[in-house]
Amino acid sequence: MARLPGLVRAIAEHDRRGEKTIAHIARQVRDAGLISSTRRGVGASIMAFSDAATLLMGVCGDSSPQGAVAAVHHLRSLQPLPWDRVDRMKREDLAPSLAFLRDTKGFAGTLEKLIEHAPEVERWHGTYAAKASEQEGLSEAEFSARRVAKKLTSAVKRGTPGYGRLVRIVCYVPGVAAEIHLGNPWLSLGEDDAFHEYYAVPDRAAEDADATLMDCSITIEVGLPTLLALHEAVVRP
Repeated sequence: MARLPGLVRAIAEHDRRGEKTIAHIARQVRDAGLISSTRRGVGASIMAFSDAATLLMGVCGDSSPQGAVAAVHHLRSLQPLPWDRVDRMKREDLAPSLAFLRDTKGFAGTLEKLIEHAPEVERWHGTYAAKASEQEGLSEAEFSARRVAKKLTSAVKRGTPGYGRLVRIVCYVPGVAAEIHLGNPWLSLGEDDAFHEYYAVPDRAAEDADATLMDCSITIEVGLPTLLALHEAVVRP
């Protein structure tokens, strides 16, 4: 079972910022008491899936290690944006392969479940990708979306950006909003074997309706490899 350095290595394997930066973020989060133990070394606590989710929020919630603690607090407060009837029904009707997401609450809880069930997400990913590759008679809109995804994947040689991946956890710096996608967003109304949610601070969504829009948006995104690495780090003997 992992201690904090194991979680750091799991994230650093898939993050260009490197292990030193991730370790610095981990220390900030640990010293703020946001994970199981503030003890170091041999006596440090065994990490749980909730700790893995907390560290990942610290890593993805801000572009600066100094902002990691505040980012965790912000991301923990995020809730799904107000649903309409369609969204509510889609969560209730999730396919058995994604049933573990039906009762999740908030961004932090959903992220924890994705790490805990990462092997199931990997199996879902294989099935979904195979189904998508066999689909015929694509609409012009879907064909265009897939073409964009392919171009993005070709443009970024050492990673799969944006719509080029089927599993996306997107955090808006400094933890002011988030998205989680399992599946292609442009098909979200017609699939029960996919999951798409958008998260914000509940009160802020209403308060900021007339606020000046910011043109510069910074996001940090992770996908299935990071979820799998964190899962393995937590459960590894």
